[in-house]
Order: sequence, then structure tokens, then C-alpha cells
Amino acid sequence: LCNGVVFIIKENVSNSLKNFQGLTDEEVVLSKEKYGLNKLTEKKKESLILKILSIFKEPMFLLLIIAASVYFVVGEYSDGIIMLIFVFAVCSIEFIQKAKTDKALEELNKLSSLNVKVIRNKREITISSDDVVVGDIVILEEGDKVPVDGIILYSQSLGVNESCLTGKSVVVYKSKKDDNNNHFK
Repeated sequence: LCNGVVFIIKENVSNSLKNFQGLTDEEVVLSKEKYGLNKLTEKKKESLILKILSIFKEPMFLLLIIAASVYFVVGEYSDGIIMLIFVFAVCSIEFIQKAKTDKALEELNKLSSLNVKVIRNKREITISSDDVVVGDIVILEEGDKVPVDGIILYSQSLGVNESCLTGKSVVVYKSKKDDNNNHFK
């Protein structure tokens, strides 16, 4: 995710928003070229063959296939065939479940993309969190999720729930004075 984004915490600060210009369209393009998009790189999708092979690599399935081959070696062909049918049936069910899970996660990621208010070209606009770039001024209001790392330009009693990062459910209060040192040398 981007570093170098600054925050304004909006709480009856409409007058103070006039002091902030935001990035121009040209600066946004340059920042995207230099730092990239504000999203995690997606993992390359596995091919169909690799997904199927990963299912058969599991120890239980390998053990069942070995047991079925023992039935064939001993001459119990009907038992070996029945065991292989069940192994392939269970593998098929697991493959279908994995595919459904992957699809559900993709849909969840699409739904969870945030819309963020930023100041650009001296105006407050709403963009996708993926489009936030280094240097943007992000405006946060009560209940908003923090879309990127950054420093605080202005706030009034900013409390952040960091439980997804730290596991602690205590609200952490932030202020501009916490960001006085230069993080972006």
C-alpha cells in the first residue's frame, strides 16, 4: 500500500479544507507511474492441472490410491475399482469446493474495495481506494476505514480501531503531533 499519503480527519472542518490544494491530475499520473497503484499484488492463479495435482498430493488421497493399487496387485480388481471411484468422487467434490471458495473470495474482494474522499485539483472528490496515490490528501470521517498509511495533517479526537492489525480491541488515539518527525526523507 502507498506510503506518503496525508490525512485530514473531517469533523466540522469545512473551513480548514480550503487551505489544502490536493494533487493535480498531472501529479496523480506521475505518482502512479513512480509508486504504482494502491493495492496488493495479486497472486498468479494456479492452472487447472496444478489445482488437481495439489488435491492428489494430500497424504490421505495418496494412501487411498496406494491401497487401491495393492488391491489390483493382489487380484481384487472389483475392490480396487470401487476404491478408485470413491477417491475420484471425493477429489471431485474437493475440487468443486475449492473452486467455489476461490470465486467467493474474489467476489468478496470486489465488494470490499473502499470509496475514499480525497482532495484533488482544489476539490473534494470520491475515488476508489485503489486509486489513492502518494501525496494525496485523504479525508476521513467518523466510521471510515483508513485506506492507506499516511501522516495526519489535521484531526480532532481521532481514535483508530487497530484490532485487525494488533488483536487488541482498544481504540488508539492519534494526533498530528505523533507525526511531527519526517517519515518520508
